[in-house]
Amino acid sequence: MHHRHWKLIAAALSVAVLASCGRAEKDEEEHPIGPPAPQIVLEAYPDDIAQSIAAHESELESVASEGSRGFSSIVRSRQHRWAPGSTVNVAFYGGNDALYAQIEKVASQWTGPGRASIILSFKDSAGQYRKWSPTDADYRGDIRVGFNGAAYGSYWSLVGVDSRDKTILGGAPNQQSMNLQSFDKKLPAGWDITVLHEFGHALGFEHEHQSPAAQCAFRFEDDPGYIRTKDQNGWFTLDQQDRRPGLYTYLGGYKNFWPKAKVDHNLKQLARSSAYEVGPYDRASIMEYMFDAFMFKAGRSSPCFVDRQNAELSALDIEAVRQAYPAGTAARSELEAAIRRDTTELLRAATPDSRIGKSLADRLEYQRSEF
Repeated sequence: MHHRHWKLIAAALSVAVLASCGRAEKDEEEHPIGPPAPQIVLEAYPDDIAQSIAAHESELESVASEGSRGFSSIVRSRQHRWAPGSTVNVAFYGGNDALYAQIEKVASQWTGPGRASIILSFKDSAGQYRKWSPTDADYRGDIRVGFNGAAYGSYWSLVGVDSRDKTILGGAPNQQSMNLQSFDKKLPAGWDITVLHEFGHALGFEHEHQSPAAQCAFRFEDDPGYIRTKDQNGWFTLDQQDRRPGLYTYLGGYKNFWPKAKVDHNLKQLARSSAYEVGPYDRASIMEYMFDAFMFKAGRSSPCFVDRQNAELSALDIEAVRQAYPAGTAARSELEAAIRRDTTELLRAATPDSRIGKSLADRLEYQRSEF
């Protein structure tokens, strides 16, 4: 069977390759004219949301380890799935109907005929697009889209039903669970690819480049002897001997400013374990991003090097979402029973009034109401 891999949390990483600059200079000395440095911005969760998700993951890991024998090896990804056959409501804050219609058309590719057996519903019973507000006490949308600027993380989405988890920042009724930076001002080039990717996260899918089946071999360390050198715009670049900065240096500087832990979290391969459902690595997946060759040890020969952004769902994406949200009655019943069983077992091991205990209780209530 083919699966996109599912994970307890996801960092909604997106990549923008900016125009390369020409002349470069070093921290202490001027760098001679040479190959231009790449200028790559990697977008991830805002720090406060990332910290909230990490805390949730840690608590759930602890609860799982205290459960019945062998329980810590369950496929925890099931905790992120919406109920097969259910309707998942989408609501917006900001923007207008024309923008909503464009987003709806693209996002619905995940749930077309022969794909996920759920409905992404963008309109209410009166035929009006749903809207949510920062003052909402109840859920007007299971997925709540906002258009905050780059200061709020550019493009990202919570994973699956995390969007309805009040114990996770971004999961409350009055908080956005997906950000599409400034789409309400102007649609950027490739906006449709971003929408398709982020709704993949909203359905529960993780990044393909972090799959245990992938062998990306990112180049995290500097070339031996590299002297930290910046170009005229502040980007780390080649030094006078054309030695390259590694990703810890490169992403730790302008314009990303990521600490090492954040680089690891967003790029390192996930451990192979039964916590994930893993199929063959899919270079064509919409959940795979374009990376510059300099980011890999093998350069253009890396299996994860993609010289252009994937723009549509791959055949394996479609097969994966069909299996994640099966249409057949027997398959759906089996999946629903497994999800409820997992949640019940986790809840028994949790302290009832703890944050993770409340999270699991809410998830079980949702599962009982939808399954």
